[in-house]
Amino acid sequence: MDTDVLLKKGYRAAAAYIHAECSRSTRPENLNKLLDNLLNPTKEIDNWETIEWCKWLMAGGCTPDEFAANVRRYDNATTCGLVWTANFVAYRCRTCGISPCMSLCAECFQRGNHKGHDFNMFRSQAGGACDCGDTNVMKETGFCYLHGPQSRHRHGADDENAAPPDLLCVANAMLPRLVLRLIQHLRLNSTSLNGLLGAVTSSDRFIDMLHHLSSMGAAMRQVITHALTNPQIYKTLTEPVEGSVSQELFAFMCNTKQTYEEALTSLTNPDPPEEYKDIPSLQKVLVHRTFLEELVFWTAKGEFPQKIVCLLLNLLPDPDYKEAFTRAFVLHYSRISQLLVKSEDADTLSNRVVHVSVQLFSNEKLALKMAEQMGLLHVMVISLQYMMSSISVPSPLHGKDKFYHRVVDCNSSVMKDHCYWPLVSDLNNILSHRPVALKFLEDDGLLHMWFNFLSMFQGMNVNSREMNQHIEYEPTTYYAAFSAELEASASPMWALVSHLRDASTAHLTKNLLRHCRAQLSEWLHSVTSEMTQNDSMQVSFHLPLHRYFSVFLYQAVRNQGLSLAELLPPPNELKAMVQHPLRVQTAFYEIVSGMWVRNGLQIKGQAMTYIQCHFCNCTVDADLSLLQLGMMYLPRAEFINSVSCSRIVKYIFTVTNSYLEPDQEMLMMENCLIFLATLSSIRTALGLSDGDLVTLEMVTLLCMGDKTHSQLMELMPERCGNSSQSRDFEMVLAKVADYKAPNFESSGNMLQGMYIPKSHIWESLYDPIYILLRAVHRRDFQTSLDRFTEYAKQSGKYKGSGAPWPPFRVPGSVTDPYIDPRQILLTKVVQGMLFVIFYKAVHSTQLSEQVIALAIYLLEMAVTICDSIGVSSVTPHEVSYGRYDMDFGSWYTTDCLLANLRSEIDSVLVKPVSRGSGGDDVSVDEMEVESYEGDADYYDYETVPAYTSGDYPMDTMGSHAFALPDGSAPLNLATTLAIMPSPTVNTTALVRARDSSTSGSNQREAHRQSGLQMVLAPHKPVITVQKKGVVERNSSMSGSQAPVEVVINDSMISLLLRLHSKLSSIPDSYVPYWETPEAQKLISEAITGETNNGVLMDLSSAMSCDSVHEDSPSSSRGSGCIIVNSLRRDGLSPEYSGLEYNRRVNYQVLYNLLKGDSHEIRIGDGPFFISKLLDKIGAKDESCREHVINAREKLWPRKKLEAEEETKLREEREKEERRRKARERQSKLMAEFAKKQQMFMAKAMTEEFVESSAPTSTSGDGLGADSSYTDLPGMEGMGIGSPSSTIKPIEYDCVICGQTTPSTSDNPVGLVTLLQPSSVLGHRQKAGSSASFLPTTAEEEHAAARDRDIMSVNNERRVDEYKQYFNDSSWLLSISGGWEGGVHVQTCGHHIHMDCLKGYLQALKSQQRQHNISVDRGEYLCPLCRQLANSFLPLSPEFGIRQSALVKDRKMASHHVPGTPEATVPEIPPSPESNVALEVVKLLREYPVPTVPCKMMDAMTKTMEEMTNATILKFRQVGNSKDPKSILLFVNSIARTNLELELTLRGGNLVHEPQPSTSSSSSMSSSNARQRSCIVPLLHVLGVHYKILSTDHCAPKIWERVLGIRFLPDTSLMPFDRDVPILLRDPITTLLHLLMQLPMHVDLAYFTSIVQGIFNLVYVEILCKLSSSMREAEREYWKAKTSLHSFPNDLNKSFFLLGTRRKGAKQCARRRLFGAAEIESYLLPYLRIASLLRHHIYEQEIPPITSLEAEFSVLAEFLTLGSNRSSSNTSCVNEAFVSPPMSPTTSFTATTVQRHEHVAMNLPKSRAHDFLHWISPTPLTAIWTWCEDLCSFISRAQVSSRFLIQSQHVLWGQPRLMDLPEAYDSIFQYYHRKQCPNCNTVPKEPTICLVCGTMVCLRDVAVNIPPPVFRKKGLPLGSVYLDAFGEEDRELKRGKPLFLSKERYALLHQQWVAHRFDHTNRKWIWHRDTL
Repeated sequence: MDTDVLLKKGYRAAAAYIHAECSRSTRPENLNKLLDNLLNPTKEIDNWETIEWCKWLMAGGCTPDEFAANVRRYDNATTCGLVWTANFVAYRCRTCGISPCMSLCAECFQRGNHKGHDFNMFRSQAGGACDCGDTNVMKETGFCYLHGPQSRHRHGADDENAAPPDLLCVANAMLPRLVLRLIQHLRLNSTSLNGLLGAVTSSDRFIDMLHHLSSMGAAMRQVITHALTNPQIYKTLTEPVEGSVSQELFAFMCNTKQTYEEALTSLTNPDPPEEYKDIPSLQKVLVHRTFLEELVFWTAKGEFPQKIVCLLLNLLPDPDYKEAFTRAFVLHYSRISQLLVKSEDADTLSNRVVHVSVQLFSNEKLALKMAEQMGLLHVMVISLQYMMSSISVPSPLHGKDKFYHRVVDCNSSVMKDHCYWPLVSDLNNILSHRPVALKFLEDDGLLHMWFNFLSMFQGMNVNSREMNQHIEYEPTTYYAAFSAELEASASPMWALVSHLRDASTAHLTKNLLRHCRAQLSEWLHSVTSEMTQNDSMQVSFHLPLHRYFSVFLYQAVRNQGLSLAELLPPPNELKAMVQHPLRVQTAFYEIVSGMWVRNGLQIKGQAMTYIQCHFCNCTVDADLSLLQLGMMYLPRAEFINSVSCSRIVKYIFTVTNSYLEPDQEMLMMENCLIFLATLSSIRTALGLSDGDLVTLEMVTLLCMGDKTHSQLMELMPERCGNSSQSRDFEMVLAKVADYKAPNFESSGNMLQGMYIPKSHIWESLYDPIYILLRAVHRRDFQTSLDRFTEYAKQSGKYKGSGAPWPPFRVPGSVTDPYIDPRQILLTKVVQGMLFVIFYKAVHSTQLSEQVIALAIYLLEMAVTICDSIGVSSVTPHEVSYGRYDMDFGSWYTTDCLLANLRSEIDSVLVKPVSRGSGGDDVSVDEMEVESYEGDADYYDYETVPAYTSGDYPMDTMGSHAFALPDGSAPLNLATTLAIMPSPTVNTTALVRARDSSTSGSNQREAHRQSGLQMVLAPHKPVITVQKKGVVERNSSMSGSQAPVEVVINDSMISLLLRLHSKLSSIPDSYVPYWETPEAQKLISEAITGETNNGVLMDLSSAMSCDSVHEDSPSSSRGSGCIIVNSLRRDGLSPEYSGLEYNRRVNYQVLYNLLKGDSHEIRIGDGPFFISKLLDKIGAKDESCREHVINAREKLWPRKKLEAEEETKLREEREKEERRRKARERQSKLMAEFAKKQQMFMAKAMTEEFVESSAPTSTSGDGLGADSSYTDLPGMEGMGIGSPSSTIKPIEYDCVICGQTTPSTSDNPVGLVTLLQPSSVLGHRQKAGSSASFLPTTAEEEHAAARDRDIMSVNNERRVDEYKQYFNDSSWLLSISGGWEGGVHVQTCGHHIHMDCLKGYLQALKSQQRQHNISVDRGEYLCPLCRQLANSFLPLSPEFGIRQSALVKDRKMASHHVPGTPEATVPEIPPSPESNVALEVVKLLREYPVPTVPCKMMDAMTKTMEEMTNATILKFRQVGNSKDPKSILLFVNSIARTNLELELTLRGGNLVHEPQPSTSSSSSMSSSNARQRSCIVPLLHVLGVHYKILSTDHCAPKIWERVLGIRFLPDTSLMPFDRDVPILLRDPITTLLHLLMQLPMHVDLAYFTSIVQGIFNLVYVEILCKLSSSMREAEREYWKAKTSLHSFPNDLNKSFFLLGTRRKGAKQCARRRLFGAAEIESYLLPYLRIASLLRHHIYEQEIPPITSLEAEFSVLAEFLTLGSNRSSSNTSCVNEAFVSPPMSPTTSFTATTVQRHEHVAMNLPKSRAHDFLHWISPTPLTAIWTWCEDLCSFISRAQVSSRFLIQSQHVLWGQPRLMDLPEAYDSIFQYYHRKQCPNCNTVPKEPTICLVCGTMVCLRDVAVNIPPPVFRKKGLPLGSVYLDAFGEEDRELKRGKPLFLSKERYALLHQQWVAHRFDHTNRKWIWHRDTL
């Protein structure tokens, strides 16, 4: 059939015809002709009509949707395969995963069972695919029920029969042509990258069609993959035979083929080694055999366009296709690596490459097959090697002229942009498969190439120390270098280590170490052929070859049973190997010491990264392990000489300290000791078990600070291959830490759940040395010390005043085959260094206790492992045989520590410093640091005493005179060891010259020439040292000078004794363990035989007590027979003398008995640790013990010591006596002062009593004592009398100027206040209703929108009704409008002058920009408490002073005066109540308005403007009319809002328990509460503006209508028709209108009268509300009930006229009753506000209210309501309005009534009607008037009137935030894909309002945000959702399950209600109207 005829048939008919043809034949000619027309390459590929024809043709006569549904019926795929792109939210379950790259989509995860698993939610960075159902990637237990091998029978697929042949026959014929059309399109546009990307974009619809086909399930995917992977189809369609197609098409195919071949050559390939050129991927020319391979080529060529990548990945569920796709990808892998280098957007390309590769290489079987058949491992390593060789440069590690080695250029884009990351990631992925990793280790060629690749990182990023000036531009390459070593070197290393776990793989480890050694030897040969001095000025932190050797050597010995002997290199090679790690350590400590400061901050960043937790295992730990091996298996002398020859040691352990600044020298000395301690004590690579290692790491982190669970997980160093680390994490954490639940700071900030170390950790596991190894900042180490000190003091285990020493842990012995690294401390070089430190510590004050503690620790470790040498090896005195400074090998003749401890060093030869000579000496310029100051052109000497009063006398030391050679000066070791830029240098040893004939003056002159002067004086030597300066460089200081001998005459033991005494400040402070009472007791018992202490007493044949002279030191200071003398002195029986003389004490046993087997306590100060060391020395060797005794006797002879002790005791007694006398004098003075104070107070009280009791005048402004005044309601007990004439205004303290002044009109004082818009009240819901919930489903969202009933909605409708039926001038005075967007005013309570505030704000504007406040908007911080403020609330000068006019009116109120208003109402009998009511009318009419301009008025006006600006527009538009009364509504609403908010803060009621406290404390608390309250000043400001803005006196009319009395002839009680009926006016609004029209300090009687009148009105309003809901039968009942009372006016009208009759309503079975409890519940809101007003205005405390049931009666009594309850008319009205007591079964709609009712009926208390009190003698007339007015409105608008009546007194609950679901995941899954209702797009960061549930777009521009949500600032608060460990997950970085924290949500609610966000957190963000 002709093509045109088919096209005219239409979609369905043509498709049916083609389907019939395809069902009959495999070569459908008509289809091919039709496709030639539709898929013509000259047409647009994205043509809509073409795509529609293709869809209908494949449908075969049915619609495309029906066809898709039919095909899906045969979807029997067992895997999900959902493909996603970047930023997709997926899940990863480590419990179910086999591959670490496993991931699940949200649907499969939620359908599966992962309860209790270790999973997390993550946002994909590069994209991925769901692995659900893939058994090669995850376990079957984690599959959802729709996927997996067992899912075929569950998801409804037809498994028995495959898809019918005719169903997909058209698709089988069409798919190859569709793929060909896509290939043709890509070939045609492949001339450039932009053209190729444009081709993909232009084929968007076509590719979407292919995506749609792949989504139809496994049956259709099989058709597609067959077309892609069939080589015959590819060859037939891409290489047509001439004549088989049209000439035009044939020419097109030839042209596109030529373009395709040119494109093939554009992708370059690395040049592989000759032996690997046969690998398909490494061949020079690519050969494609399938559509899939060519499509992968175009995908790579186009830098992996997302559409095509997703199409290829969507087909992965087909297993045959997955293998074919993997082969095609590996075929192009080496070329992809070249694209990564050349790409302009390497980051995006890297992510897309990994998006594909991670799906292919996570399959172990497939990865192994690719490694075996396609040479994948070789391709990866060769690609990496080629990539790095292209950016390699000569290594500058040993000078610019020695380029023997090439390293990568860290400044290249390949390194900075991490272009190598996809290759390394794929390598790590396949090495995680054990078979692949073993294949890698077995291949020698691979290992050789791999170590060649690593050698290019060896020594990269070389740093050269700047000596002259600061570096100009700091390089930023170090992070690229560290990242490269971690990702490209360390990660594959750990992956390989994880597979070498036992002896079965030992041969592989040996093979790897062999290759590593070979490459390392080659590198060492190339870089160490000629070492120069310049080498010490260069360092590279990157030694991957060393670290590979160290890590694999440790693994081989520890886990695989290999011996070190067969793995270690020869000593000379090992020595060369450890030099570079030693250089790195040296440079690290130099950087820490500040010697590299001129290299900038980047060098410090390198040092910090070197020990950072993510790098330390593969950097510093590996280096230290290698150094420890060198320390063990190299000769100790050689190794320690290598250390001591480094710069860190060479110039600090010196006698002459003129090389460095003191601070720098101390830092370097401390770091040197830390380095030695680290090498000696760290056991991480010396046999420490995995559990102990995890414990040590965790304890180290906890000791540096409390940590969250995630911080511990993140900061724990990763040891890949050590699965026990993660397995033992929780178990170890439970042992070493306690969990501290989330808490809140006092300021309200939210804290997370933290882990704190257990107390026993500080005693047993706290290791300061390991903390120094892990602390990135030294402040972290100091923090750990502070925490340890706090524990030691709080636990009572340290009672000293200062800080204890760090409890350095003495390590245990190592296991075979290792040698104890502490052996290095037994060398004489180290002992000489320690001697120098001890000498400096004794004779100077410049050594820090940290240095001394480290030296003591090193010596203690050395003593612990040394062997006792016995008595025969005693060397009491070392004769000077040429000991030279810094040549510590010459100080001792042996390495024996015990011998050297007691060996006295008599003198040291100091070689004068040669400044002009070269050699190895370093000049001052070379060693100076940035902070160096000094002048090198002259000398500056300062003479100081050689010792102070705290030092020891000179005569206790052996000083021998000797002569110095010509030209040399007398030196002293104390001065030479401590010649620092500081004048406080102490000495106790004199220097003698060898030539005694040299005169003192000549010596001083010679000394001046050498830069050091010393003046010898009897018993007080004086030395002269340089101040902070530099030794002059002149020719006289050349190397020709002879060495100078410095006298010492001390041993290390004697120095330790001196140091103990110095730190204790007590001579001879050390008490040996054998002299303690416990030791004496043990010895006595052993001698007498009372106990059997084993071998405590040894037989002694070599020595007896007879041979000991009694006058010898040993006999008097505790030698072997000290117990004998002790027994004799104590008067013991001589019968033991024979035993005493024939036996000796075994002091080693005595020491062990005293110390016991208990845990060694290491909490103490310096003397404590020195005592432990001396005890250990004494117990170790008998000769050392005797030396201790002799040294003590020599240093502190007993006679002199006793004299000193006696002198000290006498001084103590004198001092105590002086203290006692001082205390007595102080007590006497205090008693006299108290007596005078009592007399003064008594006198003052007497004068006050006389003044208060004096009679006052009734004339003028005074207040007379009038009985009528005290008889008024509410005035009883008030104590109101005439004010004293001496009353002063209140004075305030200004927090800026500090002056205490009153507030005046010209100098106003005000409160520091903060104005905030508030919509809190508008979100209150009806009492008893459930809180709104945040919807997480569409159904819940519709239900929440339908059920929303809050106060703002109710009031808005009421306003609409008022606007429709009443005049503006009437309804504006009947309601309040601050429920949404009103102003909340709060203060911190501090006062400030207005002028001071202006200056303060001006100063803030001139300062730099404040980030958290806007000074331009008037914001500032309170100068005292730093709380945020933005306004000034002025304080009236009238505060505290009563106005005389009001007092006069009150006095005259009891007398009838002709012409007064009461004459117009003769029917009202005169009474105090009526007089007060008349006075209120007069005040409302005649009170003058303050209009005098002054500063006070200006301040009030400005405050009102600020309050107006603080509100939101919606609030200002409530009364936006031309009527000026809208301004009165605004003013009234501000007062109402703040009163309601205060009531809300009190919990919605005034119930509070009485506080048990003293009178002083209670008065103080109440005064503080008043001080912080700003209600009264606010009411004053509002009242002043109310009076000014009030154009007519409406308040008197309102008051008359409230009372129902017409006081004035020109008024009427009946309102106009469009006036709001009095029964529809809000009573609280009415109360505030009246109070604001009155003076500020109105008399309490007026206030009580107004409150009483409005209370009566509220009572009737409530009755109206209740009766309006009655049924007709109920209404008839009440009419009958009220008719029984004979009243002058019929009350029935008040009921049957209220409300309308319900038509069709059935007669109710019983009457509706309403009792006191229900009425009281509606009356309480009014009483609470009135009580708050009385509390604030009159400073009267509200009585304690213990329960809600008692609240009404207590508040009514507090307001003195209903004081005259005996009136007959009142009681009749009350009885008529209230039903008899109700039964307990009666219920009401309001839950508040239900809660109150039962108690209200049973408690014997007053009812609500008991508090009614009417001024009018005919109250029913007033009620009748009110009802007539209301009925008139009801007749006009029945529906509206009913709504207004029933919505008036609504019981509103507390404002609440929305209830949130327990799990955060439910919120996230619903909202993260939900469209924003404002912009109809899915926001990147959706934000939900917790008040109303509105969803907005956060940080998206041009979004219309609802006004209630909008603010100029945003505040990031803590999350209310926490994980199982009580911590947040910001931005879901960890993805752990989150659960609602009710405590945090409650705190958030409290801060919202209290408007405290501005105070609790000041990190506000100015979002510029875009959030």
